[in-house]
Amino acid sequence: MPARAGPRRARTAGRDRPGHARLGRRDQHLSTLLAWLQLGENAAEVAQQIRVHPQTVRYRLRQIQELFGDQLRDPDLRFELQLALRVRKLTGPAQT
Repeated sequence: MPARAGPRRARTAGRDRPGHARLGRRDQHLSTLLAWLQLGENAAEVAQQIRVHPQTVRYRLRQIQELFGDQLRDPDLRFELQLALRVRKLTGPAQT
């Protein structure tokens, strides 16, 4: 007789799909980046706003900075990023 899926299995259903963790991390990094841009690069305030530990914010920011490098110092790019992230927050992520 096959085992029934318990409540824990129901809550975690789909998490083992390829790409699920990557999408979750991407959303976390995007919300961290938006808060960082809005709050003037203050990790403690970002952590409070998005309700994570300040060290988590610093870790995510290091990963983001690895992707963008010095581009995050460009005021025009920062404006474009903040605009795009605000639009995404208002409209929801694009479906692919």
